[in-house]
Amino acid sequence: MKLKFKNKWRNIVMISVVTIIVLLGAVYIRKLISPHNINPYNEKYSSGKYIDGALSARESSILINNINDIINNEKLNELKILDFGAGDGRHFYIIKKLANLYPKINIQFLAYDISEVGLQNFQNTLVAEGFKSYVSQDFINSSEVTEFKAYKVLDLKKDNITVTLLHVSVNSAGQDITDIIGKDINVIFSMYGSFMHIPYYKNRVQMLKTLAHSLDGRGMIILDVPSLGGLKTSQKKYNKLRAEKDFKRLGDAVEEGDIKISGDEIYYHITTFDELRRLAKDSGLIMKEQGITGIKSPKIFNEKINGADKVYASLMSSLLSTWLVPEKYVEDNAAYIYCILEFGK
Repeated sequence: MKLKFKNKWRNIVMISVVTIIVLLGAVYIRKLISPHNINPYNEKYSSGKYIDGALSARESSILINNINDIINNEKLNELKILDFGAGDGRHFYIIKKLANLYPKINIQFLAYDISEVGLQNFQNTLVAEGFKSYVSQDFINSSEVTEFKAYKVLDLKKDNITVTLLHVSVNSAGQDITDIIGKDINVIFSMYGSFMHIPYYKNRVQMLKTLAHSLDGRGMIILDVPSLGGLKTSQKKYNKLRAEKDFKRLGDAVEEGDIKISGDEIYYHITTFDELRRLAKDSGLIMKEQGITGIKSPKIFNEKINGADKVYASLMSSLLSTWLVPEKYVEDNAAYIYCILEFGK
């Protein structure tokens, strides 16, 4: 009797262990094949974990002031703007401000992102605000259009604003998309470090060339990128991994300045003014302006600029332009720096 009871419990234990192993294996396989493993932004937008990307007053003023200059200098009746890394439309309030400032100018806003979920969230927000599709169309999921790496998914319109949602795959860096977005964009901006999620310098050059190719001849590209003053702990960690040549843990973070954030899921590149100049030169552009948009903080990565900090950032940016402050000092004391790129005269 005891032997029979013992064998029964042994079988139960064995079945339980096998079941746990099978379940763990299924979870692991699902993780390997999950699109979130390729595109973690979908998971973050789905779960609401994505960092709030609202711009500081300084970042907003840099965008609006430069766009104002283009409108007034070129006497535009139509304005075409592309947000590289638009996500769920976190910077769309800038476009609404411009639409209120210039009610007689038709504004086309291209929201460019690799996350279908982020763009779908943006679509839902637009519809709730009264934007309507002016042709019969539905949102296109990437699974439905496998032959393209980039494609327009939806156009929505309200008053003098037309929003075009543009989805691109994670492997689309450098793809010629001018047949989709044209060659007449007035302003391209990439804020909050979105451009520096592109792995490898050569890919960033190719992507910048692609974006430049879609610019109007007098247009500009505004990049807001992470600097040396932020994410010190991650920088030390990945510098150590590169020194040890631990390529398994590095993944694609193999170049100087590369790190991973958000639980080592998302690639990020910490940059310098010198690298931005090289990036511009290699892309056929020149750097028109540079400065600070976010200061470093001892506790958090990006302390958004307000009050006295805004004055400090403006002062440092001005001194930087006159070479009275070394670039290295500025880079070491800023979480974010920016540059404005354009074609040479």
